[in-house]
Amino acid sequence: MPQLHVISAGLLLDFELEKISMPVGRVTSIYMYPLSFLEFLTTKKENLLIEMIVEHDEKTRLNGTVHEKMLHILGELEICKI
Repeated sequence: MPQLHVISAGLLLDFELEKISMPVGRVTSIYMYPLSFLEFLTTKKENLLIEMIVEHDEKTRLNGTVHEKMLHILGELEICKI
């Protein structure tokens, strides 16, 4: 079934693939890593928020509105992990 594409992921995938023969055809391995919060914000085009985070002085409190916005976006990130 050359039209069938298979995508697999998992922590121990490399070990499992050693146990089975590889299918005929093209196999591409891509190693992916988790995004940082700033990388996630980049994908959402939250450039102003990224700038605020990078330039923020740790000794001062964040603006309440900015903090709420980050918590809202962080909630979206948690949903994506499901």
